[in-house]
Amino acid sequence: MNIVIYYLPYLILLFLLAVPLGHYIEAVRLGRRHVLSPLLQPAERRLLACFGLRGDENMSAKEYCLAVLVSDSCF
Repeated sequence: MNIVIYYLPYLILLFLLAVPLGHYIEAVRLGRRHVLSPLLQPAERRLLACFGLRGDENMSAKEYCLAVLVSDSCF
């Protein structure tokens, strides 16, 4: 019973955020602005700057594969 009390709020929050964040990701992918853009774009720019990346540059296939392998190795 205690495990349900811990996981239920997390699952509710996850389901409530899934649709708005999915729409935001779609808008970013298509290059459009979204309602969440003013809130999330500054945070995204700061995160990219921490890693020394620029948001307007595309990854090559080799860079993408390396990034996936590195991020998967962390989990």
